[in-house]
Order: sequence, then C-alpha cells, then structure tokens
Amino acid sequence: MVVVIPAPVPLDLDLLQLYHTSDAAMGNLPVIIFHGPSTTNNSTQNSSRIQVHICSVAGFMSFPRLTVSPTSPLYAAVQHLPEEQQGDEVCRGLAVSLMKHFEEIPSMVKKCLREMAAASPPDKRTPPMFDERHAAMLAAEMMPVENRYEIASHVFAALADKNLSWIDADVILPSGSMQRVVPAVPLEDNEDKMDCVDGHPQMVDLGKYKEIVEILGSPSFMPTSKMRRAPSKPNAAKRSKIIDQAQIESLQQVMWETLESEKNYISKLQGLTNSTVMELCKNNTNTPSSSASHSEKPMQQLFPPSLSAILDINTDFLNALKALMGDFEEGETQACPSELPWVTERDSTGADSFARVMLKYIPRFKVHYQEYIGASAGFYKILNDLLRESTSTFATAVQKTGERRLKQWLMDPTQRLPRYTLFIDRMVKKLPAAHSAVAKLLKARDMLSDICSLDDDCHAENSVARKRLRHLFVDWPEGLLPAGRLITAVDMVELYAPYRVARDGNRGTPCMLLLFPDYILVAKKLSRESLPARDLLAEVHRPAGAPSTIPQQRRDNTQDENLALTIAASLNETLALESHSGHVISLNNVHGAFRLRPNPKDSNNFKTITRSYCLLGAYEGKAAKLSEEIARARIEHRCPEKVRETDSWSLRLINPKPDTLGIVTALFEDDSRISEELQRRHHSRAQVLIGKTENEIQALAAKAHSEIIAHIVILGDSLFRLEFKGLQGYHSTDIVNAEDFEAVFMKRLSILQRLHNQPITAELALINISYIQKVLESIRPRFALQTSEPPSEFQAPEPRSRFRGATSPVKALSSFLGDALREPTNKSGIRQFY
Repeated sequence: MVVVIPAPVPLDLDLLQLYHTSDAAMGNLPVIIFHGPSTTNNSTQNSSRIQVHICSVAGFMSFPRLTVSPTSPLYAAVQHLPEEQQGDEVCRGLAVSLMKHFEEIPSMVKKCLREMAAASPPDKRTPPMFDERHAAMLAAEMMPVENRYEIASHVFAALADKNLSWIDADVILPSGSMQRVVPAVPLEDNEDKMDCVDGHPQMVDLGKYKEIVEILGSPSFMPTSKMRRAPSKPNAAKRSKIIDQAQIESLQQVMWETLESEKNYISKLQGLTNSTVMELCKNNTNTPSSSASHSEKPMQQLFPPSLSAILDINTDFLNALKALMGDFEEGETQACPSELPWVTERDSTGADSFARVMLKYIPRFKVHYQEYIGASAGFYKILNDLLRESTSTFATAVQKTGERRLKQWLMDPTQRLPRYTLFIDRMVKKLPAAHSAVAKLLKARDMLSDICSLDDDCHAENSVARKRLRHLFVDWPEGLLPAGRLITAVDMVELYAPYRVARDGNRGTPCMLLLFPDYILVAKKLSRESLPARDLLAEVHRPAGAPSTIPQQRRDNTQDENLALTIAASLNETLALESHSGHVISLNNVHGAFRLRPNPKDSNNFKTITRSYCLLGAYEGKAAKLSEEIARARIEHRCPEKVRETDSWSLRLINPKPDTLGIVTALFEDDSRISEELQRRHHSRAQVLIGKTENEIQALAAKAHSEIIAHIVILGDSLFRLEFKGLQGYHSTDIVNAEDFEAVFMKRLSILQRLHNQPITAELALINISYIQKVLESIRPRFALQTSEPPSEFQAPEPRSRFRGATSPVKALSSFLGDALREPTNKSGIRQFY
C-alpha cells in the first residue's frame, strides 16, 4: 500500500482562528482559512510572520511560515483592499495568503475552474480569477467563525489519506522468449527447473529472462472457460521429497481400495439397469390406463438415458484399472508391490500410471453425469407420485425390490464423483509434493469438482447469469451489456460529504457494487428486504437445473424490493482509492461514466463521478482486497481467453508490503497476434518492456497508451538497467543488482503513482475539484447555523476591528475623522457570527 494523496498536517486549533466567505467566481462555494501566528522552530515574535491553512474548491494548502511584507510580490493584493481595511493586520495577512494560494494552484486546476466559470452566467462584481483583486475581494469579505473545531473535524475527515494497494501492469518479453519444453525426466528431478502455479508445473523455458521474470512476481491463476477455479494445492508441510517403502505400500492400498470400490459400484449399476429398471418399466407399461402410475414420461425422468451411458463409461474405466493393476478375485493374495505390473523404474509407486488412467476417463464422465445429477433433484418426488397408488404393479414391484434400496441405487451415481475426490486426496497426502503424479491427480480432482458444480460452457453460462441478474433489477438498460463473468458483488453504504464513517452505524444509502471485467456497476438497494451480495452471487451463479436460492415469495416481488441500477462506469477509466484503514473505497470516473439515475446532491457543474463507499459484509475493512480484484478484472478484460490459454502468456503477482504497491502483471511475448488483440482492448496502468531497442519502446508505448513505461536491460552478472518514464516528463535511470531490483522498482513505481494522482491532467483536476466541491457544500450549512439573519451579499464592508488584530494608528485616526465628517451608516461587511 502506498499513500498517493496524503492528508493535511494536523493543526493546533488553539492557536488558530477560522475565517470564511463565499467565492462568487467559483460557484459561491465557501473559502475557509485557518489563520494564526507562525509556530515554526525558527520563527520569532515578529507579527509579520503567520501560518495559514486554506481550503477552497481548488484544494487544501498549508503555509506554516508566511511573511507579510510590503517588499513581497504577494503584497500587491493588499493594495486592492478597501482603504479602511489595509491597516488591519489580519486582513493584510488574509489577502497575502490568498494570493499565495492562487499562485500555488496547479495550472490544470486553474484552467478547469476558469472554463467552468466561463460557462456560468456572468457576474459584473466578479474580478478576474486568481489575481490580486480576486484575493483582495475575498479577504475583505472574510468573517470569523466560532465553531472552528467542528468545521476542522469535517474537513480533515474528508481529506484523509488516499491509498492505493494494487495496480495492473503488462510485462512484455521479446518474441520467441517463452519456449514450451517437455521434461525428459520426471518432475521430482526437475522441480528446481520448472516454474509452478499452485503446484502445477509450467513447462515454459524463459532462457536468460528467467531471473528477471522471477523477480517480477510469482505465478498466479486466472479463470478461463477450460479451468474455472484455481488448481488444488498440495500440502507440502512436513513432507519429505523421498518416499519410503511403507508409504508406497500404503499408497498402493488406497489404489486397491479404489479398484474394489469401482467393482462394487458397477455391480450396483448393473443391478439397477439390467434387472430392476427393466422390470419396473415393464410393469408400468402393463398397468391399466386408469392407474395413476400409467405414464411413460415419469419413468423416463426417473430412469434417464444417461444412467445406461454412465454404466458403459464406468465399465470401461473399471476395465482400464484392471488392465493396469491386474484383476484379483476375492481371497486371492495380492502381488508384492515391487512385482506389480504397473510399477516401473521411473515410477516406483505406480501412482503416475494410475493418475493417467483417471485423466483419460474422467473427462468422459462430464456430459452424462451432469445430466443425471441435474435430473436427480426430482427423483424422490417422481417416485413418491408413482407410489401414491399402492395397488399398482409398479408399487408392488418396488415393494419386492425395496423402496429404500431403490432410492439408494438412484442416488449412487450422484455420490460417486465425490468418492473419487476422497480417494485422490488420500493418495496425494501419501506422495511427496514434487512427485510427478501429484499434479495429475490434482488436475483430475479439479475436473471432478467442475463436473459436480454443473459448470456449463463459459459463454452460455455468462449469458444465463446476465439474464438472472437483469431479473433482480428495476429497469435494466437495454444497451448495458457487460462482457464476461460477474467477478464479485460487494455490499456497501454510499457516504456523503464529509465522508465520515459513523461509529454507531454507517449513515448513507445502502447499495451494492457489481464488478465485471469491463464495467463497475453500482445499484441502490430499494428496501431492507433487498438481496445481500452473497445471496445475489449464489442466485446468479447457481448451476443449471438447480432450484433458485430466493424464496418464492421474494421472487414474486423481486423487482419491487431489490435493486435499482444507478451508475455504470467503464472499469478502464475508473480510479479506485482506499481510505479510513481500508473501510472506505472511493471511485472516480470521468470519461466512461454515465448516470442512470442522477443523484440530486450532485452539482451539475462537474461532469464526473466521485463517490465514496463504506464496505460491508465480506469486504468490511478490506478495500485492498477489492482493489486487487479490480486490477485482476482489468487484465481479464484486456487479455481474452484465446490469449490467456497460449503458452506465451502467464499471470504473475508481486504482493504488497506495508509501504509499497502490489502488482498484478500479465507476462507475454511481443507477438503480433497478441499485440493486435491487446490493442483493441484497454491499456494497462504500467507497461514493463524487457530487452527492447529505443525505437521498439516508442512504437509499443504509442500503441499501449500506458501511463508508465519501464524498460529493463539485462547487463549480465545479475545487473540490470532500469528506466522509468511517466507524465510531465518524468524520467529515471538506475543500475541495480538482482537483490535490490524489486525495492528500486517498487520505489520508482510508487513515486509515479503519487505523481499521477496529482491534478496534472484535466481528468484528474476534475476529479479533485468534484471531490472538494462536495466537501465544501456539506459544511456550508454549518456556517449559517451561527446566525439567524444571514447578511446580504450587497452590504457595505464595516471596519476591520472585528478581526481582533492591531490597527495602524494613522489608519485609525483617518477612519475616525472620516466617520465624523460623513453621515452614519450601518456597520456590516465584516460579518461576525456568534
């Protein structure tokens, strides 16, 4: 995690007085100033040195030691104060400090504010923005505020640290750098040479780039339609790399149990399909037409065609196991483990051969087992309906067979696949973590898990999920079609300025965030009965044929009670920052955002979305976790499946440290096919180029449009040249060794992230302006609470004695004589609140 927007320095409010006014040039928003004597270490009793802390729509700035001197260029603002106020020490300090504030405003912020002011109706009283007359006008209209502690607490709550934990990046290797290899020896002899993702070997040779690639993170997993969830991990704790004879015998005992279990299972299937089923079907056909059980359709549903197909497939599987292990009849002594026909010199356990058989036949289980599992949900109901008439021949046949036994036989295929996973788990525990059979067995286990979860084709499933999702929303826009899968859903409360997280409960609007690879959606919860995020995910991702997770009564009123989509923003153009110790996440979007239901609390002057949300549920206090998923989602959209499934692509992770970023990187070759595909997608936050020429760097940077470009050159002897380029001409070059490379790389990247979150572009300037504008609007009513009769904007200024500052004797005498010569007037202008 890195702090990209630091909070202001805490103030000693006992030494400061708060002043405020409204700036007509900047939307009549408040301008507040904390003013007091300078307290820096080298300050003196000279009253011309002051400290001021200014908050305006242009941002918050602190000046701990500011000199108010006629020789200063800033003093020009004092010359434009009303004559009777030029002698007031506090008024002079306010004018000088405002002039300093205007000088420090970033140029892009000034440009945006001037453009917004030009779009507003002209005001003849408004001077040119950000010059000495503007500063003098605001200083002359400043009024003291008594509740400075309350105002300060609101301002500093809103301006808390903004952190960033994760970003996405592309690491591009030269073409041909990633070569697929086939190991000539088992994995246990190659474990130090192969890269692994969660225990699965990656047969890719990176050549001379292996060292730098390993520095840039460890391999990670991203779902595809072929592999929907992360591969299972072997538990390597307290496990030796060498397997002894006792472990081999124990392992082979599990294999024999698997074989015996398969024999018993086939025997039950044969009893069900070859005798019981046929007899019951025959009896049902001969039943008189008046009987309630006379129906072929219930019989077909109770005994689907997939049952016979399952028997055929499992029989082939059993025959393959017998051919591998040998067929021993009951009571026959098993051979000595070393004499088993499936034990070889390369595989002393026989586990590798056993795993290969499983990998060969398990994919054939998918279609028929999924069909049977999907139909099994209604077996008991169908059977009870058929048995309702106890005098039917069907019921009589069931009584002969046994209703309990029949139900058990019908459920056996649905329970068979989980039994295989139990056998696999027992075998994996008895093998060394680096054994070649472990990866195969875990892959077989994952295949079984996919079948049991009834996962369908990825694209078809996403289409079904979107249809279910639309049903849960009121007035889903027809043109809104997020691509890919629904990655996660998060319960939240939308906070309003000044974005406090209340200790006695989160005050705000309950809502939910939906994350897709290309979109972030925010939906308002319409009632307390609205679905939580966990239930929504369960409903959207439930397997085909499985019953809905929403009760029928709630399904009937879903669109009246659940969610109304309010915001849909392009993920590529959304900035997510964390604050308040991970409890709050801020989403900022300029280009791609559109509001489906505009918030009445938003100003129409700012065409941007700036929202802050307090995370609840599984993400409470875990904004960094959501930040990581957003970074992964960006890569998932940028790199389609046909790219991710190639040997020239992999995902890597650099986990964050307390003061550094976490990086999710897509590693791939500079291949023309991949480059063309990525060019049609969104750009990454950072692009890391390895072993490129200057011309190649410029060409790739022009295509990618990334904010940060890093170039790594391998110098040899574990030395690297690291160059960074960023916005505003930032450029750095470092020569580092392998040991220090990650620290230097993360340091440079963190510096650039801080720079790129400053208002250096129009988009970032608009985001900052929009955020601080909401904060100032939220505290405006608190100024009005101090008086029952707000003064008019057109009242003449009164003498500056209300500022409690020392007045020049000459100015005081001139003011006194002037008042004696003219008619009395109402004293106002310096508006004091009590």
